[in-house]
Amino acid sequence: MSYTVVPVEAGRTSERPQRGEFLALGAILALGAGLRCGSLGLQSFWFDESATAYVVGLPGLGDVLDRVAESESTPPLYYVLTWAWAKLAGQGDLALRSVSAIAGTAVIPMAWAAARKLADGPAALVAAGFVAVSPLMLNYSQEARSYELLTFFCAASFLLTLVVVGEARVKPLVGWVGVSVAALATHYFAVFLLIPEAAFLLWRSPARKRVAGACGVLAAGGLALLPLFLEQRSHGATDWISGSDLTLRLRDTGHQFTKGVIAAPGSGLGALAIALVVLALVAVALAPAQRRTPAQYALAIGAAATVLPLLLALAGTDVFLFRNVQGAWVPLAVGLAVGLSARRAGLAVAGALCLVWIAIWVGVLRDESLHRDDWEGAAKALEAPRSDRALVITPGYAGAPLARYGHFGAPVEDEPIEVRELVLIGNYDSRSAGPVFDRFRLVERRQIQRIGIARYRSPRAVQLGQDQFAPPGSPAATPRLYLEPGSPPG
Repeated sequence: MSYTVVPVEAGRTSERPQRGEFLALGAILALGAGLRCGSLGLQSFWFDESATAYVVGLPGLGDVLDRVAESESTPPLYYVLTWAWAKLAGQGDLALRSVSAIAGTAVIPMAWAAARKLADGPAALVAAGFVAVSPLMLNYSQEARSYELLTFFCAASFLLTLVVVGEARVKPLVGWVGVSVAALATHYFAVFLLIPEAAFLLWRSPARKRVAGACGVLAAGGLALLPLFLEQRSHGATDWISGSDLTLRLRDTGHQFTKGVIAAPGSGLGALAIALVVLALVAVALAPAQRRTPAQYALAIGAAATVLPLLLALAGTDVFLFRNVQGAWVPLAVGLAVGLSARRAGLAVAGALCLVWIAIWVGVLRDESLHRDDWEGAAKALEAPRSDRALVITPGYAGAPLARYGHFGAPVEDEPIEVRELVLIGNYDSRSAGPVFDRFRLVERRQIQRIGIARYRSPRAVQLGQDQFAPPGSPAATPRLYLEPGSPPG
């Protein structure tokens, strides 16, 4: 049986990559790896990462799967891989984050290969450069959560989409199904990228019947995750998303996708990054048809992966969040790279955007106010108690990162406690700390980044209960009372 191949790489001007291109890719890969790994341990774990550490620290795989079903809102693949990796590398911050760092670094050659499939060497190197230095990609390559692994599998799925649509072999199609199932098993939001990819394949592939069968297998894989999704959904772990302003979340998505951060450091860097992205879109629109068409394919797939969950949010099921749609970023970046590389002026815009992104990232690293909440620094400042003490933590769920760094407190439920020391710690300005209860005297105030610490002591034991700080059943972000056991000397 013969097939008529309908190519999507109309803009390709060269065949196989030459040695110089591989050397350039190697340099970009080394730069991307260095930016990801060089500051991997600079920032403290925040709440979500502490939750990851707890899950992957469980002894058995069954325990991990049970905990994911009970407390997480994503499928288990990331946690299973990180649990297995932790058996070899340990439970330290660097070890747990290295899974994301490795995945994020591996996205670089994926973007290169995808852009080369659509265009040529310069476009491929621009795409690789975008992934290597984007603050968005760098940030989530340094976080012990599933988002960068999602980005990796989505990039692989996008690349294989371009391979499948240009030829009739079975192996690439099997590969597309495999990595797509892996993407779904990493994060449910992968489905919003897989839908436009499947539509594109059904439209452009020379083997539509095979593609239809592959889509059926992929759908079956997705349905296998449905019971877990419904169980996790019933716990309400993502309800906070719909409780926030969708307009602000859309704005944040625009900031993250263009400049890589919500609040950029320095004077005008964020605005410059946005302006350069706008110029890049203009360059795509003005590119010759042989470049504009493949660029538009990539941009359309990435845009659809962003718009579909937005439409779902407008229809009443709102879980739209920029990091959930991060899998769409690589197709968008590849589309811009293909359009920009058509002319020298476009290459200059691409180079300028990379330099601005690097400057933004360096500024983020140097400015502690732009880091994740420094619970590690706060834990060090808190010191170990010599006798039982009360910790009032704001937000209440931040007991997890404090426990990660050595201050484990048991949540106080119905029965009150009696203590002589009370510590208020959390996201507030410690300068606002004043008297709290009779018989407690303020003895210390400290500010560690965004985390305020106010320490109180009493000559006699004072009875405290959770209802004195927030009523039972209050949202998780409200203050929570914990009892931290003392460690007497000797």
